[in-house]
Amino acid sequence: MDVMATTKDADSSACATRYPLLLIHGVGVRDGKKHRIWGRIPEALRKQGAQVFFGEHDAWGTPLNNAVQLLERLPQILAQSGSTKVNIIAHSKGGVDARHLLALLLEGPENELPIASLTTIATPHHGSRSLEILLSTLWPVFTPLSFAVNRLYKGLGDENPDFLGTCINLTTLNMHQFNATQPDLSPVYSQQFAGCLHGVVDDPLIFLPYSLVLRFEGPNDGLVTLHSASYDHFRGEFCTVDGRGVSHDYLTDLPKRPFSAYRSSGAAKPASKRCSIEEEGMPEGVLLDCEDIPSLYLAVVADLKARGY
Repeated sequence: MDVMATTKDADSSACATRYPLLLIHGVGVRDGKKHRIWGRIPEALRKQGAQVFFGEHDAWGTPLNNAVQLLERLPQILAQSGSTKVNIIAHSKGGVDARHLLALLLEGPENELPIASLTTIATPHHGSRSLEILLSTLWPVFTPLSFAVNRLYKGLGDENPDFLGTCINLTTLNMHQFNATQPDLSPVYSQQFAGCLHGVVDDPLIFLPYSLVLRFEGPNDGLVTLHSASYDHFRGEFCTVDGRGVSHDYLTDLPKRPFSAYRSSGAAKPASKRCSIEEEGMPEGVLLDCEDIPSLYLAVVADLKARGY
């Protein structure tokens, strides 16, 4: 199915999936009352018929600790929605948390698995080599930094913040070990998407980490590489209508405005350039040219509905 076809032709029930949506955020953010981390995305999905729920897990919890919190959250969502399963959409480390959740569920009683699908967006499935280098070279800095971050987020509501432990869990070495020992994603329908910057003009605020990751690892969205974001069913890279790449933070609707607004500023349109990973048999049209970030989520969720999820 051409996912792009759903972005402009959506009706009020285009995202009324069979199972409700569970949005799982990444590091450093929490699900506040207004769900600011997701910008306009939840409301856009609800207007198209989706039931939307949130993980309400720690901002700096380790993947395993957050998975335990999500495991406790699942029955609440199922009871409230009247459903037997959820469709998980996870951004960044949230995808790693979701995979730990799946592992816990598969280790439990052989009941019906309460996860129908897992969509990850810019998730470091293969870890971060750049983070590994920073930890090894700046280790004396990470210890006091971890203390400060943990104390701050404990006050903000985290139950078990662990900044240093979370960073260590996301290194290439630890993610390689996790991938080798944990169950694959075959029990659920899984797919992965990514962002990728093409230069400083795409998102100047994240240019420094983008340059660092580009040097050590390759094409990335400012934090996560295309390689790391891909796993068993990588469907492609998101791009804007004017050919720009989409950064890691923008994937949660940080700018809260249409990308076409860039063109009205008089800025020159960048050359169309995509740094996607080739995959044999990839459906045509999965590299979405979006007008704004909510339209991406509308397209992905409408595709899930069309697939019966």
